[in-house]
Amino acid sequence: MFMNVIPHPKKCPKHLKSVAAIGFFDGVHLGHQKIIEKAIRLAKRNHKKSVVVTFDRHPQEVLRPTRSKSLLTNLEHKLCLIRKLKPDYCYVIRFTKAFSRKTPRDFVRQILHRDLKATDVVVGFNFRFGHERQGDVKVLGELGRQFGYCTWVVSPVKSHKHLVSSSRIREAVKQGDLSLAKSLLGHPVSMMGKVISGDGKGKTFGFPTANLKVFNQVVPPPGVYLVRVKFNKKVYNGLLNIGPRAKFLEGKTLFIRKEKDEIKIEIHILNFRSTVYGKTLFVEIIKKLRDTQKFNDADSLKRQVFLDIKKAGLFFKKQKKR
Repeated sequence: MFMNVIPHPKKCPKHLKSVAAIGFFDGVHLGHQKIIEKAIRLAKRNHKKSVVVTFDRHPQEVLRPTRSKSLLTNLEHKLCLIRKLKPDYCYVIRFTKAFSRKTPRDFVRQILHRDLKATDVVVGFNFRFGHERQGDVKVLGELGRQFGYCTWVVSPVKSHKHLVSSSRIREAVKQGDLSLAKSLLGHPVSMMGKVISGDGKGKTFGFPTANLKVFNQVVPPPGVYLVRVKFNKKVYNGLLNIGPRAKFLEGKTLFIRKEKDEIKIEIHILNFRSTVYGKTLFVEIIKKLRDTQKFNDADSLKRQVFLDIKKAGLFFKKQKKR
């Protein structure tokens, strides 16, 4: 065990004394990693438990749903990335309208003092909390003197002259700048979702695909990408296609590009024969192979996909030799 998820205060260990890292942590980028790793180091040094405190959804999803934006990670995806840093626990707070009305003092008293028994609290330089974001790092420090914890504030992180922030990374992913996004994240751009049923055309062409359903997540622009797929604790190489849903009519492939049309996310796993329907896949995007193309007929599409698979196989073979 290297991380237990605490979804409810009643499940907090009775004798817990912790070092808490607090944040929404969308994407778990380099700045977030610095906060979490600081908490882990402090906890080990002082024989305490490290706890990552985060939320099950973005506050805007509850408070301003019409202005809610797509994120880099949903909760399951975020926890998967946090788990790689190996904290002892992750405390997941269910963000509701009632919770949003808690004052900074209520948050500290109920969450940090009562539930987590925090002796140290680590946050980012721009941390805000409490009703209408009334609390900042100064307020957190003042409350710490009253409730007996030490406040640690992590300074901004830069990578390649860019300030690391979730909003900057979201924009880079939207623009298809995977290299910049990766440098700010400290890990490849990834997505996580459940495999849903599709139209089965890939299988009839000889290259079965898994249709991935991702919720409220930023995805790169349409195109074909080289990816690594993590499933059942194993890593597989594959191809990812992001694009408008294709419709076949009289031998031709028509791509409907109206704004309201659904973007389809398909994955072909190389040399893989198992069934993944209904399963959750973790997909790391390595690089873009090509843009989305239009084809005059199904045979042209089939030839291109086989060429994509061949190129992917050669790429990953070279990667393996390095």
